[in-house]
Amino acid sequence: MAKDRFYFAYVASGGIAFDPDVHNVVDEDVLAFEFIHTEGEFAQIDIDLRNPRDGGFLKPGRMRWAFLSKEIDAGVIIPIFYGRIVGVPTDVFAEIVTVTFTARPEDYLEQKAALADTLKVSPFYDPIFISEDKLDDPDVVLESRAVHWHVDPVTHDLTVSSIISGEDGTVTLSEDDQFYENMQLTLNASPASAIVLQGTVDWDQDVVVDVGDGLNMMPFIEKAWPVDPEAYQGGKFLTSFTFKGLFGDWPKTGAKVPGGYIVILGELEDHSLLSVPEMEIPHYFADPEHPFDDPVPPVPLSVGSIIFEPKVSGKWWSGETAGFSSQVEMTYAPLGYGIGRLVLGYDVSRKYRETLVINLKTSCQPIVTEPGEDEIIRVEINGNKISDWIGDEVPIGDVRRRKFFTTERGQAAIKYLLCIARANLLGKARAVEITFECPMDVGLEFSLRKNAQVTNGRLPGGEATGKVITIAHSLDGDTGAALSKITFACLIGKDEPPYTESAGTPTYCSADYVGADYQVYDSLVSLIDPTVTELAFTVDAYTPNDDGIDLLNLKAKDLVKAVSITNSSKDQRLVLEPLIPMIADVAAVNGALKEIPTVISLTLKPLTTGPFETFVTITVEDLVIPTQIDLEATA
Repeated sequence: MAKDRFYFAYVASGGIAFDPDVHNVVDEDVLAFEFIHTEGEFAQIDIDLRNPRDGGFLKPGRMRWAFLSKEIDAGVIIPIFYGRIVGVPTDVFAEIVTVTFTARPEDYLEQKAALADTLKVSPFYDPIFISEDKLDDPDVVLESRAVHWHVDPVTHDLTVSSIISGEDGTVTLSEDDQFYENMQLTLNASPASAIVLQGTVDWDQDVVVDVGDGLNMMPFIEKAWPVDPEAYQGGKFLTSFTFKGLFGDWPKTGAKVPGGYIVILGELEDHSLLSVPEMEIPHYFADPEHPFDDPVPPVPLSVGSIIFEPKVSGKWWSGETAGFSSQVEMTYAPLGYGIGRLVLGYDVSRKYRETLVINLKTSCQPIVTEPGEDEIIRVEINGNKISDWIGDEVPIGDVRRRKFFTTERGQAAIKYLLCIARANLLGKARAVEITFECPMDVGLEFSLRKNAQVTNGRLPGGEATGKVITIAHSLDGDTGAALSKITFACLIGKDEPPYTESAGTPTYCSADYVGADYQVYDSLVSLIDPTVTELAFTVDAYTPNDDGIDLLNLKAKDLVKAVSITNSSKDQRLVLEPLIPMIADVAAVNGALKEIPTVISLTLKPLTTGPFETFVTITVEDLVIPTQIDLEATA
């Protein structure tokens, strides 16, 4: 029998609290055991017990949960383990058999899901970068945190515990508290010197503008229209001798225009004889010697129209009804006046992508001397489409945006990606593991939520501190020795000072008018979280790699590349006026006009371009890592 007193108490189920006045019983003689608890895992114990030979440990009706506790000092009982049988003996005929118990709570999955929900907070959680099939996976919440799940081996309470520093304090041991022979210092692989992380987001600029004010093209057409000095100048009229054709070809409301445009309002009103004065038309007579003849009735024409030389004929006849007969044939080119309306909208689908590039470095103590041996971690994360609903939000907000990472929501996404980068580097920075042995009564002071601080003259610098990562308790069945073996991991940083946040100074105008997404700030320093001061970053101003079209602040002037008017009335007049002295006919005039129709050429930037991809690089300060052991110091 071992000189240390252990208690083994069967209980009916999980979820029972340890009571030293109830569970201080010996339902089984504990002949030997091996207890192991490693971070992120359930505690497990292999216990040597006497073979019951009455149907075995899994016999129906037999209790399968048990407490293991130890008496330290007189009357003080400390629980070590609480769990259920998971492994039955392989040698069922042996007198002494080894039975395996695990400290997995009955409600482990429920606890885990509930705790994970409380950890889904920014900046440590961002559904943009979590695939839909993993949104309900509780383990996802740990990817951006330097923590592990921790299940208490006695209470079965589930928490998370940092890999850097224990939440429940530090156990300090002097050399007298340790066994001299069995201390080990192990160097793991070289810590990573940097991480290059790329986070990509996509969104679709699916935008339809087919009502409302739209983009008025008329100011550009009117400005480009040549002034016809012979035309009426009393309004913003479009004048043409081929007005009928211009009227018929004018874009109609609802029509689609190449480049992704829609005509919200398209009409050309004929104002030729409404808002424009009539021109005075001279009266023609067949025989100037007989002015008493009726004049040719004037034809109503707008000012600026062209009248060609008339063809006049007449004759006398005799008899009882002698008289004079006259005929005047007039050919003219009426000048048309119109007021146009052309308002455009658009129906586009443009694909945008932004890839954030994070190059986070750290400064650790070297444990290798070969050049090029430093590890660089590379991670690529493709996010969900941010123009779709993700949870209760559309992350891009307004799909017309050209940039995402400069927005407030984009800043939160950056912080999440930085959290992932930080967690990866911190995990690699625990490059030293120290293992020591001590009496079990001392070892029971440790848990995986505590730090160990050990003083030992053989260690570099004489001491080391680190997070406990493995606890092993053992009872030797032959010698009765009750020992603990504790392993803790040390960060090998250089203890640079932490960072502080700075709002920076706007370089263009007041921050109340334009924020950091539209102007550069000097000395701007951001933290990913007030509790995380070992990392700071700045998002530099950048221009999207696109066609320069900003749908969020779109103006007509941003789209018009060129406007040209071919054969305006001014140009047409130059062709028609030389024909005035001639006796022209309608066919000749129409033939001339057919060759010189008025044409409006409006060249717009196409809205159907893309896809666009922009690489965004942010300035990240080196990750500050604590010094928990000084490898460069002498022992």
